[in-house]
Amino acid sequence: MQQKFARYAAVLPMTALLLAVPCYADETSETPVLEYDDMGMYTVNDSYITFGYAEGGGVIITECQKALQGDLVIPEILDNQPVIGIGEGAFYEVKGLTAVTLPDTVTEIGAGAFYCCEALQRIDLPEGLTTIGESAFYQCASLKAVDIPDGITTIPDSCFAQCYALTDLTLPAALETIEAEAFYASGQNMDALLLPDTLTEVGELAFYGWSRITTVTIPNALQTLGDYVFDGCDALQEICVASDNPCYTSVEGVLYNQVQTRLIKYPADKQGESYTLPDSATTVDGWAFVGAKHLKHIDLNNAVTIGEEAFYSCTALETVSMSDAVSELPAAAFTLCSALKEITIPRSCTSIGAYCFTGCTALREVTVPASVTKIGDYAFGFDFDTTTQQVQKLKRFRMNVQVGSEGIAYAKKSDISYRSNSKVGWIVGICVAVAMIAAVIIIVVRHRRNVVRIAAGPDKGKPVAKKNRTNSKNGGK
Repeated sequence: MQQKFARYAAVLPMTALLLAVPCYADETSETPVLEYDDMGMYTVNDSYITFGYAEGGGVIITECQKALQGDLVIPEILDNQPVIGIGEGAFYEVKGLTAVTLPDTVTEIGAGAFYCCEALQRIDLPEGLTTIGESAFYQCASLKAVDIPDGITTIPDSCFAQCYALTDLTLPAALETIEAEAFYASGQNMDALLLPDTLTEVGELAFYGWSRITTVTIPNALQTLGDYVFDGCDALQEICVASDNPCYTSVEGVLYNQVQTRLIKYPADKQGESYTLPDSATTVDGWAFVGAKHLKHIDLNNAVTIGEEAFYSCTALETVSMSDAVSELPAAAFTLCSALKEITIPRSCTSIGAYCFTGCTALREVTVPASVTKIGDYAFGFDFDTTTQQVQKLKRFRMNVQVGSEGIAYAKKSDISYRSNSKVGWIVGICVAVAMIAAVIIIVVRHRRNVVRIAAGPDKGKPVAKKNRTNSKNGGK
């Protein structure tokens, strides 16, 4: 992330800012920055702050000396002009800054404006604010409370990401868009998340790591929900959906698309050891069950598509039942399912992704059908150390494979113990032969017991059933 925003430091004016040097915004920047020309400077707490003049009038704060310590109140007027904006990267890594009060005249905060101000605990955002740039408050790790004014309709990428101390967040009443990673890892101390009714889009990983929230409600207007939005929400027990939402629905606290063909998110702390997908569900999204801590048995029912890392770190999961129509088990689908004891790979499966069963330490044997033509690295027979990020081969693990198959090629390449169908076929052949011989013997014995031959007479040598035999002692009666 530091590399991503290194450009902010590069564009900051340094010591020669008293010179009248024209400065223009980078036309390739995703966040608009007002143009300015003549530049000035003023001093706060023995540290300088520089500013420039907007083309249409008004002043923009452009840089703060990194040595600045303590609280900062930015004046409403500088050089007889209103302060209307905080420029891109203006307070970049000013690590001694503890609080900032912005005047009501400020309407824009540029990208990375307070990037990595680690000691910043409070920011007073003015009611007239209409624009906040991406990563404006990225890694303000001491920031405790944020009240975002109602004039903000979009919270951009990583805007408040990694604000670890956040305990109070108020979102604007007219908010429409929350972009990717906007509040990434910033909810460790947040007990609730209230999304406004006007919200239409939430980007990927927006609320990743909000580990204390137990429930969340998808509002009526929400139409686009990015990937992994609620991953890392370890206490989440249910996801609710407003009744009139046209795109999503909740089934017993599990999030689906409206027609229930896609399972989007199974809450990590949802109670219950077993779960069966509804008949309509054909797809399990990537990361859908990540960290589901109570789930022991899953029946995928009619689902034929499984996303990457769908069951990653489901540490209680023991058994998986899947459709005979599944054609692919993707990368890391069951990584770190340490309690998984058995898995039946359907004969329809043709591809098994890298790390698919890595870290499944309870899995001692797996049969790979001949239909599988592709197996990724470390798919079977390896453990994964999350601390060192290294893999190591499992002991006492065996693969059942067929001669000439991709399974036997993988076993040999990975130096994994295997049993091929050449040995299995030999054993099965012997068993079948023995069974056939035994059956013939039984038939012969039964036949001989039911048949006798008459010793003499005109029918000498012809077989006669037991029920027609004469009794010599009573004269044949």
